[in-house]
Amino acid sequence: VEGARVFVACQGDDRLAVHEGESLTPTYVELGRAVRPWGVVSDGTYAYVSLQAVGAVVSVGLADLTAPVERHTALPDARGLAVLPD
Repeated sequence: VEGARVFVACQGDDRLAVHEGESLTPTYVELGRAVRPWGVVSDGTYAYVSLQAVGAVVSVGLADLTAPVERHTALPDARGLAVLPD
């Protein structure tokens, strides 16, 4: 949850759902095929989503929720994420 946004990792269909304000219809960001998204955190500029099946983390720009910005190699079986203030 960030402000009026709620982020949901949708494992079954490999995308990120972003619910904004009172809207019942989320915006979806496609994350790639067979990546199994798991955890989501936000720093206010980007949402970071762990991709369990491929051992990566993808960053999604919050200003333009149309596609992932960058994919970062992480640990195998990537799941939980945390954001530090610095």
